[in-house]
Amino acid sequence: MTKETLQTLRNILLRTLLVSVAFAVLMATVYYNGRSHWDRMIADHWQLIDQPSLNLVVVGFFTLVRFYLVFFSSRQRSPCIGH
Repeated sequence: MTKETLQTLRNILLRTLLVSVAFAVLMATVYYNGRSHWDRMIADHWQLIDQPSLNLVVVGFFTLVRFYLVFFSSRQRSPCIGH
């Protein structure tokens, strides 16, 4: 591998890491600030799902959102990925 290839790979990975960390912080802030209200509303008031299942759904949803955000943001910044 040439030096330029290694630098490009490093830049892609660093950008992906930064996007991932920024979104994780944003996700944690939004979720934990509104968690008591929405958990109570969905699990107790509307009785749509029980609390342990709701936690699994929320974690799974945010994991998928984070994955897609990281994948598409790194693909848009470096068009050579996926070609």
